[in-house]
Amino acid sequence: MLDSYQTLILPDLRQMLQEGDKLGMAEFCRVVHPVGMAEILEQLDENEVWTVLDQAEMDQRVEIFENISLRRQTELVVTLDTGRLSELLENMSSDDRVDLYGQELS
Repeated sequence: MLDSYQTLILPDLRQMLQEGDKLGMAEFCRVVHPVGMAEILEQLDENEVWTVLDQAEMDQRVEIFENISLRRQTELVVTLDTGRLSELLENMSSDDRVDLYGQELS
């Protein structure tokens, strides 16, 4: 559930997506706490999530992704090509990677 701060900034992120503002999205990923960013991304469709995450540095991308719910992570990984998925999984913590594999198998 989004808190009031996140509710206020979600429209800004949607506008950045609409305008293709890659620098704005990258800055957004840098300044919003990964837990808050994950909660915001839960409100977007798969393509929008990856558009935003692709603007983040890999360490930020992974930290945000690891804070997205496992159910949503599973929905997101099936939309990735093998190369991007491999890169993401290689950079995830082993615990989070195991959790994701377990979720996909159930």
